[in-house]
Amino acid sequence: MCVGDISIDTVISLDHLPNPDEKQWARVIGEFPGGMAANVAASFARLGGRTKLIANVGRDAKGVAALASLRAAAIDVSDVTHVDHPTFWTFSLVDQSGQHSMVEMSSPAIQPQWGLIDELAISGLKVLYTIGSETSRAAPAFRLCATHRILTALDVDFNEVDGMASLTGLLALTDVLFCNSETAARLADVTSLEQAAPKLGGLGPRTVVVTRGHSGALAWDRREGLIAVGGHRVSAVDTTGAGDCFAGAFLFGQVRGWSLKQRLEVANLMAAMSTTAYGCQARLLTLDELAALPEARSLALELC
Repeated sequence: MCVGDISIDTVISLDHLPNPDEKQWARVIGEFPGGMAANVAASFARLGGRTKLIANVGRDAKGVAALASLRAAAIDVSDVTHVDHPTFWTFSLVDQSGQHSMVEMSSPAIQPQWGLIDELAISGLKVLYTIGSETSRAAPAFRLCATHRILTALDVDFNEVDGMASLTGLLALTDVLFCNSETAARLADVTSLEQAAPKLGGLGPRTVVVTRGHSGALAWDRREGLIAVGGHRVSAVDTTGAGDCFAGAFLFGQVRGWSLKQRLEVANLMAAMSTTAYGCQARLLTLDELAALPEARSLALELC
């Protein structure tokens, strides 16, 4: 189950990301489904997992488009709530190398309905995922999951954390923590990611995963220790949401009982391939498609 945001991302192509006071010509590529929680759910589902999304959409065209895409991806949207606010949407500015910056249009629709999560809702659940902007509201649901030994996962961007005190409290209830390298270094107050990951694990999570963009990823786990994997050379056009696609694939492997290295390798490959098309969810591969890639064969990955 993914709890968080659904968005529509308007992707705009630029020669380079803008500097202050600069003007440049741009090209609108199109509107694509997005949102961190929605992207994670789409990645998980594409690999063959069953997932439900708890989020909001507005009663508008963007909401209709987002839900149609999620249904087409076989994601359960029965608990997506229609609200009287605009559907959350963004401008994703993408340069010629695929690097991006995002402008998020504020809307109350971004805040999911945590009250929907009760004993009945989590029956049969394997994992509950949410995003860093929900740290002040997620604790009761995470605590409920802990009592039922349901895996909890938190994806944190330092710039979107809604309070350090609430984050610290939630980390104590978190099994898997995802963050990028900047967030890991700032939260742990160290420059070495190899030191940052286990230090963050000391706050509660038994697995800490740090994504490093085109350089790959590393993870620390209480049982399996520290493992790092390198990046893949791909023709990236849009890196928006790659970390979300990574998280969805990693959690799929977690539910399947894969080793830490296998989870990292598959998630890393899924994220890399997601950057080869515009839109977060446009190039998510199935398990068979991933296994057929030359990169998977060179890594001797056995996907099952």
